[in-house]
Amino acid sequence: MSLNAALLQQLRADLMSGRIAPGARLKIPELSQRYSVTPGAVREALSRLVPEGLVSFADQRGFRAAEVTLKELNDVTRVRIFVEREALREAMERGDDEWESEVLAAHHRLMRTARKVGDATAPESIEWTRRHREFHAALISACRSEWLLRLHNVLYDQSERYRLLSSEAGGGGRRDARGADDDHSRMVRAVLARNEELALDLIQKHIERTAERVRAAMKRGSDADAADGKPSQPF
Repeated sequence: MSLNAALLQQLRADLMSGRIAPGARLKIPELSQRYSVTPGAVREALSRLVPEGLVSFADQRGFRAAEVTLKELNDVTRVRIFVEREALREAMERGDDEWESEVLAAHHRLMRTARKVGDATAPESIEWTRRHREFHAALISACRSEWLLRLHNVLYDQSERYRLLSSEAGGGGRRDARGADDDHSRMVRAVLARNEELALDLIQKHIERTAERVRAAMKRGSDADAADGKPSQPF
């Protein structure tokens, strides 16, 4: 992996996990020192993250970590459901034995990976997050639409950012983790049975349940700030 690619990957991970707080000003000299790279490399990486919605840029204000809002969460959830359902529908129509094997393998790897509930930055949670992404990617990997797959990647990252931030804020517990595991297992069974109606319904409810947990974490954060007399923050 090149230095620039590694920087892009690290910046994306820090923005998604909350190590760089939503709305924080992204000062190029400070980031250059933090990641031991040139200012030019930082500027290029930040510019590449703007189209992904993880970084914003405005004249006179420079680069900032994207804000998180309930309105955006709802919009991301709605569009992700639309895109992921369509991609899964096509994958189920076109998928062959090799695709089925990859879905099973990705699910097996995910189920064998532990995570530390309530700490998205723990090494085991980072590994689970990677396996979780691989699982969702495997489900739709037989889809032939490059645009659907590209949009899915962007929307998945946005959804994951909200999920990871809510986890750091105390959202989700062991019961939610078990529920997610059950969701994944039911999706695999429906997909392999080529039960399109059930599979699409399961993927939609899975995404909606995750979003609902994030909304609950955002509300807890706002209520806590209100009780302390602080300006309301999403998390």
